[in-house]
Amino acid sequence: MIATVALFALLVVSCIGILLSPSPELAPMIVPLLVVMIVAYKKPEWVLTAAWLSLPFEGAFGIDISANKFLAPLFVILVMQLALKQISFNQLRSNLWLSLGTFMLFYLVSVWYSQDKPLSTFTTRELMLSQICFAATILLAPRLNLTLIAKGCALGVAVTYLIADPSTMINNREAGFTGDPNYYALQLDVGIVFSLLLIASKTHWLERLFWLGVACVLTKALISTDSRSGLVVLAVVLLACLWHYRYALHHLHPRHFGFALLGLVILVSTMIVMVPESYIQRIESLTSLVSGPSVAQDPSLGRRTSYLIVGLQVVENHPLFGTGPGTFPLNFARSSYAVAFSFMPDRTDLYRAAHNTYMQMAAEAGLPAVIAFVGLFILAFRNYYLARRYFLQLGQQHQANLMTHFGLALMVTMFFLMFLSIQDHKYIWFLLALSSFGLRCSQGHVVPPYISSPPTNQP
Repeated sequence: MIATVALFALLVVSCIGILLSPSPELAPMIVPLLVVMIVAYKKPEWVLTAAWLSLPFEGAFGIDISANKFLAPLFVILVMQLALKQISFNQLRSNLWLSLGTFMLFYLVSVWYSQDKPLSTFTTRELMLSQICFAATILLAPRLNLTLIAKGCALGVAVTYLIADPSTMINNREAGFTGDPNYYALQLDVGIVFSLLLIASKTHWLERLFWLGVACVLTKALISTDSRSGLVVLAVVLLACLWHYRYALHHLHPRHFGFALLGLVILVSTMIVMVPESYIQRIESLTSLVSGPSVAQDPSLGRRTSYLIVGLQVVENHPLFGTGPGTFPLNFARSSYAVAFSFMPDRTDLYRAAHNTYMQMAAEAGLPAVIAFVGLFILAFRNYYLARRYFLQLGQQHQANLMTHFGLALMVTMFFLMFLSIQDHKYIWFLLALSSFGLRCSQGHVVPPYISSPPTNQP
């Protein structure tokens, strides 16, 4: 009754406000907007799913699409439902809150000791928006359809490669709508992880063939990014997948090995043809790191090494609380490396991020903050591991596969944190929150409608 009265009052006030505004012709839009608000209030998990699936399309065709556009109203909806006791606070249970609280405590204290408080305040605000994603996921996880999210993520990232304007490429490297080839490689690797999940699912063979095609598109896009980190992370993920699905080898007969060998030869031959020579040279240049940043054959590797050197110097001088969130570019600009690795005539590229979340966080927020941050990942991986093991013990292979691949998606983000400064990326906080839900679900504390039932359309 209270919610109904509030919505009616909101409708009346909104109509009056628009009729008195300079654009009264927008008044008819109030009713459709109100319908959307009612649906969002009744189904907040749809809003969270939309936020997750919108990530690959942020900045597409100049349209202001972002996950924050969904998370802001979602936060208001969840606060209202908690206040009206339509959602229980017990649903916020998670074994990650202590590590998260410790991390945020040191992070916020570092703002107080910051060299540039306005900049640190802005950076912290962006991180706090990601915390909404974390809390909302813990609250709404039992209502989420994880298989649908996996499908939407894999297909969405593949679509961005197919529809992206060639003009968005950076130095002939595919960047999708992200503006950064390595950032795009993160999305592609996560998409490949989920496409492998859908291929392994016991669905119709035509569906498997479709998702195999999606995986091929994602792999081609990954090669187009020329991202060395993306290829290295993909190799680690594939090895982890082989370990998880090793049980399938027991179903193979000796006569199948010939076909398997033929498939492997075709795959390797295709990769050799698809991978350009320039990409192979970029991968070979990784060996130049042993010579140091000043003589590295690849300037980008030299810059990345210089970030680590500057970061270590900052940590040595400010080990407890750092120099404040967002201040690493200021410290790097003061170093001799900034000028040495600058390639702009007007020196507008002196201010650079660390391209390593762990190092940047240690330099900006201090060692205790980064230790607590890493602790979040350790606990989350333990959650996914235990959830997978419990589901296997219960004979629920599909659920175990879900936990494995969402855990691998988290592994992808964890590795990319060593190459990008993205502590506020929504993938991180969404996947961290899902880990505690998966563990509770495998222990029988939560019985959601989607994860507890096997997929349909069995062949």
